[in-house]
Amino acid sequence: MNPSRDGSEVVSAVADRVRADFFRRIGLDSLLTAGSSL
Repeated sequence: MNPSRDGSEVVSAVADRVRADFFRRIGLDSLLTAGSSL
């Protein structure tokens, strides 16, 4: 088992997408940076 390939990158990407969607839905999309806009 390689700990550097534990799937955390996928989890982080999904969490970022969910967070960005949540901020957009509640009208706080101004808190998103250009790099986090998915």
